[in-house]
Parts: sequence; C-alpha cells; structure tokens
Amino acid sequence: MTDNEFLKNIREEIEQGQGFSKKVQIFLIFYKNSGGQQETAKRLVEDLAEKLSENENLQNKAYDVLDIITGWCSPDMRVWDDSK
Repeated sequence: MTDNEFLKNIREEIEQGQGFSKKVQIFLIFYKNSGGQQETAKRLVEDLAEKLSENENLQNKAYDVLDIITGWCSPDMRVWDDSK
C-alpha cells in the first residue's frame, strides 16, 4: 500500500466518523502487514490532523487514530507493539 493509498483510506474513515475504532484498527493492521511502517503512519496522520484543523471534530478523530498508531491505547487496540 502506498502512502497516498493509506492517506486516502484513513481520511475516508475519519470523514465517516471513525477514529478510535476496531474498523480503523483492522485497517492499520492491514497497512502494517502490507509493509507499512509505524513512523510513516504517524507522520501521515499528524499531517492530516493539521490539515483538518478547521474542523475540530475531524481533527479529534485523526488524533484518535494517532492514539492507536502510537500505542497510546489499551493493549487490545495496539497495532505496533514494541514488547513483542
């Protein structure tokens, strides 16, 4: 999956009201399993959150996605687990 494909898909999820959800987690797992890197995902979603700054709700959804990416969430929601 390319960076552009990742960004397009994650933006669509955010615009559909997804943020901290199993659906987003499953998408992130797919991204990871297709070779996606945590730092790349983090950078792309941080940039997206900045672009969404005029819409607080969407920006908060992007920050929710960042919580999953960075592991700032419960263990069952983590995608990249450094302890493994």
